[in-house]
Amino acid sequence: MESADDARAAIREQTPLAARTVAELGRGTDSVAYLVDDEWVARFPLVADARETLRRELALLPMLAPALPVAIPAVEHVGRRDGELLFAVYRLLAGEPLGADAEEEALAGLAATLGALHAFPVAQATRAGVRAELLKGGYHDGQRELVRIVESVPGGRTSLGSMTPSAGTSATTSPARPAPCPCTAISSPTTCCAKADA
Repeated sequence: MESADDARAAIREQTPLAARTVAELGRGTDSVAYLVDDEWVARFPLVADARETLRRELALLPMLAPALPVAIPAVEHVGRRDGELLFAVYRLLAGEPLGADAEEEALAGLAATLGALHAFPVAQATRAGVRAELLKGGYHDGQRELVRIVESVPGGRTSLGSMTPSAGTSATTSPARPAPCPCTAISSPTTCCAKADA
């Protein structure tokens, strides 16, 4: 969607929403989000990969919602044209901008959410279309550099390769041997993520 006017027209055509006011919330390389009538968020994928990601989210979010300790989008309207996914609309989630006084509570909430995500059954996520992907989406140059660094470490290429399923295997059947911590290649040993777990 190039503009709020284009989004308004699509929302009115595809949903029962009035879309009296439509304002851009944010735009990235993959998607753009609009605030609709001060109570809805409409997310429009801009590229094919983002349409596929949104399709997976539509399948996965209803399964994740009861497992997570925080509110997540509950999509109520989906726009499609000629079989192509155009957008998804969900109610605006309540919240406040994070302030310094709420940092500890926010970190505890983030930890609980990440714990719940890591505990979510991989088989269910796989059924929703989630798969292991390396360097997909809006990765920045630093993340791409991290892969190059890991691959340059002896045994790094093999370990990194085990993160992505090969033909005929799935993400759940990859070797149990963990990849070496990439932090040690780019940071001091005192800031390595392995040290944080100890």
